[in-house]
Amino acid sequence: MRKKDLKTGMTVETRNGGEYFVLLNHCLNNSDVLVSKTGMGWNSLDDLNDDLIFDNGGVQDNPQWDIVKVFKPSFYSRDAEGLDLIWCREENPEYTMEELIERMGHEFKIKK
Repeated sequence: MRKKDLKTGMTVETRNGGEYFVLLNHCLNNSDVLVSKTGMGWNSLDDLNDDLIFDNGGVQDNPQWDIVKVFKPSFYSRDAEGLDLIWCREENPEYTMEELIERMGHEFKIKK
């Protein structure tokens, strides 16, 4: 999913669990914004790069604001809020050595 694929009416979820409505060409300077579903704030889409990663002036140190899920409204959705998940960020999970051994069922060596 790219930033240009977002449409007004979609809902996004950030890494920190925040949910926002997408509002393009907002009356405030025709800007594109994310409005909190709780009504307690908003973020500018200008603060995200094309991959929906937070990038405020080249400083990518706030991954909590990265978009990790995108939903679109659907009358026929099975979801209680009438939303269909249309994209989810795939990430590389992190494991400790103990977790890997448990998942594999036996000890192992890592080749270089």
